[in-house]
Amino acid sequence: MGEALHTRSRVDIRPWPHETAIAHLILLDVDMVPSLADIDRWIDESYELTPEIRSIRTGALFPNAADAFAERGFRVCDRLALLERRLPPTEAVPAPTPATPQLATRRLRQRDLEVAARIDGDAFPASWQNDAQSLAEIIDATPRARARIATLARRPIGFALTGKAGPTGYLQRFAVDPSARRLGVAGLLVDDAVRWLSRRGATAALVNTGVDNAAALALYEGRGFRRRSDQLVVMEFTR
Repeated sequence: MGEALHTRSRVDIRPWPHETAIAHLILLDVDMVPSLADIDRWIDESYELTPEIRSIRTGALFPNAADAFAERGFRVCDRLALLERRLPPTEAVPAPTPATPQLATRRLRQRDLEVAARIDGDAFPASWQNDAQSLAEIIDATPRARARIATLARRPIGFALTGKAGPTGYLQRFAVDPSARRLGVAGLLVDDAVRWLSRRGATAALVNTGVDNAAALALYEGRGFRRRSDQLVVMEFTR
C-alpha cells in the first residue's frame, strides 16, 4: 500500500487499491470546485507518486467539479446515481430489527479492517475494490463517522461505513458477502446508518451507486431514498 501525498485544497492522492499503476485522486471536500491550477498541480503530483503510475482516476465528483476536471482532459469512466433521503426526528426512525436472531451488528474496529476488505473484494469488481487502508480513509473522511460490521452466528458477512458533515449524512460504503445475500443484511445496515444519522441531527442522507445497479437502487428506494436529477461521475486522465 502506498503513502498518500497530502496536498493543498483538501485532496489526497495515493495508488488505487490493488492497481498501483493508477493514482487515486480524492477530493476531501465533496462540495469543492477546484481551480484549473489546482488540477494541474495534482496531475504533476500524481505522476510523481511512484514510477508505476500510468493514469489518474478521481473519486466520485459532483457536476461542477467534474466540469473543471473535463477542462484538463479527464474523461468519464463511470456514472453513479445519487439518491437522497430526508430525515425525520429521531423518534420517527425505529431501531432496525434483524431478520433472524443470528444476524447482528457491532462496531467495526481497526482489527476488523482486513476482514472488511476481504468482504469488499468479494462484493465488488476488481477495479472498484477497497483495501484495508482505503477503508480506514473512508472512515476518517468526515468529522463524524460510524463503522459497523454485520455478523451471522458471529461470522462477519457485511459492513457499513457512514459519515456526517454538517447537516448531511453520507452512506459511504456498504458491502455484503455474496454468500449471505438475501438475508436482510444490507437492509439492516442501511437502517442502522439512517437511524444513527437522524439521532445525530442530520437532516438528509446521501448515497450513490452505479446507474445500472438495479439491486442497490431497489434497496435504497425501498427505504425512502429518491434519485436526484444530478449524477456523480468518476473520471480518468492519461497523458
